[in-house]
Amino acid sequence: MKQYISKYMLGDYFFSKRFWIFPIILWTILVSGSLYWNVYLQKHHSLEEARIQGKQMFSLIQSMRLWNAKHSGVYVEVTKDTQPNPYLDSLDRDILTNKGQWYTMINPAYMTRQLSEITDIQKKVTIHITSLKPIRPANIADEWETIALKEFEKGQTEKISLLHDETPKVFRYMSVLKVEEPCLKCHAKQGYKVGDIRGGISVTFVADQMLILHKEQTYNMLIMHIFIYLIVSFLIIFIFHQTRKKWLLLVTIQGDQEQKIENRTQELRDINDVLSNELIAHKRTSDSLIKSEARLIAITDSASDAIITADIESNIISWNNAAVKMFGYTAQEMIGKCLVILMPESYRDGHIKGIDNFINTGVKNIIGRTIEISGLRKDGVEFPIEISLSVSKTDDQVFFTGIVRDITQRKQLETQLIDLNYTLEQRVSEEIENGRRKEQMLVQQSKMASMGEMLGAIAHQWRQPLNALGLIIQDIKEAYQSEELNQEYIDQSIKDSMVQILYMSHTIDDFRNFFRTSKQKEVFNVIRSIEFTLSIFSAQMKEHSIKIDTVFNEDDDILVDGFFNEFNQVILNIMSNAKDAILEARENGILGTDGGQIIVRVLKEDDRAVLKIGNNGGRIPDNLIDTIFEPYFTTKEEGKGTGIGLYMSKTIIEQNMNGRIYVENIDYGVIFTIYLELYHD
Repeated sequence: MKQYISKYMLGDYFFSKRFWIFPIILWTILVSGSLYWNVYLQKHHSLEEARIQGKQMFSLIQSMRLWNAKHSGVYVEVTKDTQPNPYLDSLDRDILTNKGQWYTMINPAYMTRQLSEITDIQKKVTIHITSLKPIRPANIADEWETIALKEFEKGQTEKISLLHDETPKVFRYMSVLKVEEPCLKCHAKQGYKVGDIRGGISVTFVADQMLILHKEQTYNMLIMHIFIYLIVSFLIIFIFHQTRKKWLLLVTIQGDQEQKIENRTQELRDINDVLSNELIAHKRTSDSLIKSEARLIAITDSASDAIITADIESNIISWNNAAVKMFGYTAQEMIGKCLVILMPESYRDGHIKGIDNFINTGVKNIIGRTIEISGLRKDGVEFPIEISLSVSKTDDQVFFTGIVRDITQRKQLETQLIDLNYTLEQRVSEEIENGRRKEQMLVQQSKMASMGEMLGAIAHQWRQPLNALGLIIQDIKEAYQSEELNQEYIDQSIKDSMVQILYMSHTIDDFRNFFRTSKQKEVFNVIRSIEFTLSIFSAQMKEHSIKIDTVFNEDDDILVDGFFNEFNQVILNIMSNAKDAILEARENGILGTDGGQIIVRVLKEDDRAVLKIGNNGGRIPDNLIDTIFEPYFTTKEEGKGTGIGLYMSKTIIEQNMNGRIYVENIDYGVIFTIYLELYHD
């Protein structure tokens, strides 16, 4: 309880490593408040000094004005700077002396104005008499004076301000002017009476010297506060640090003492509990030993595996019921007998040597492992067994325990499994061969389907040279009839005919090469492959008014390692399907008679060659697009497609050439994309 109180009521604050933050924050607030308050008082004091100075000037001017008013004005000689006051309404304003010199009356207002002009010339003080109802226009109040005059009407008697927007900065002081008895001589006609607020006199003087003094005082005050703040902060941290150290030491000592008392008390409780438990455990152990022995015998006898225990001399000391059933010996027959009678002759010498090696070296060859050997039944029949051996020590005695399992049935099953595996391997081989034959059949079917396309292409390729040969033959007949047939004519006709025949022969060679199976991979240029296929296929496309656009640079070397003829067959399959789709779209009115277009694009992308073949023959239904590469699947009418072209194309690209082929719908058709790894030396 004491530890709880010390830690959580007071000590928790000192346990914190940031214990000094709160007093420092409090001290900072106090010092900041003091600095702010002193700066405020200093500013107020400066303003008060300015007010006193302004009030003294005002009082001096006011006394001078009263003196003038009591004497009903004074006369001075008229000079260039002192002209008669045009705003003074008095019959005796100007007088002429006996000497012929003019004098003019100077009333309080005129005297104040001349005094202001003198101080203004000296650039020290500006005095301005003003009113909300001035007689003289020059006495009209400015913005600050107007505010002050309105405040005077509300009962205020003076106003002092520091104007920062002036250059240089100035103090402006203004005090109220009230009507007194002598003032009525000039202002009675304006309706004033004694005690009325007639206006005020503003005094403006430069504030720089006073502000500099104020700034120096503020700076000194700031330095003093910072110095005091740092000294006291250091003392606070030092005092709190020392207090925390002593507090932590006290808590540690108190905690150690309480912990020692608690530990000793717990030790006594533990000793008492141990003694009590030992007494209880001793009784339980005695009971448990009796029950365990009975339970062990019951478990051993109920086990399905034979459990046999022998001593260091291989004499059997334990024999369960499963051992009786397995070997045919009763427990009475086997207790005290040697283990070797359960082993065939071939195992007995090895067993004896293993026991001797364990006794001499402690090396466990088969102990802790499960092995398969043969056992010997009472009737002399050998049978396969699986035995797990373990060793245990009690005092100075060593015992071996073996768990024996008859694996005759398992061995029979293993033999059957071996026979079954052999049969299964034969079946797998047969199925693989059947699959290979089916795949060859699909390849052949695909080639036969492509052959139809090629025959059509050859027919279109041969049409022009056959027409040319026909014309040459007809021309020979006509030349003969017209007696123009000569040796030169015959040679030229033969030469032209051979050109057409060679062209047809090259077409046949291309046809044969196209369907020749590539036995080995070869490095070829994808662009050359496309040009080769288009050279065979272009005439047929031209007859159907299908436009083929190619997007690639003929000089590019886009090399891949694969099967040239099989790759050509893939291109032929895709372009043949594109042709059929365009013709079907024309029949359905989707395209015009010359609206078909096939675009072939080849490019490099990272380390891959990319071939894109697109057409505008219409989209594949979304529910069928994922199945078009399956064998025997076709979107064409019955009799117009085998459904194996795209399947074989996918097999050639992905299995034979380690590439990828995809199809996707675009706005008005489909696009096939083939990815192949680029060949690098």
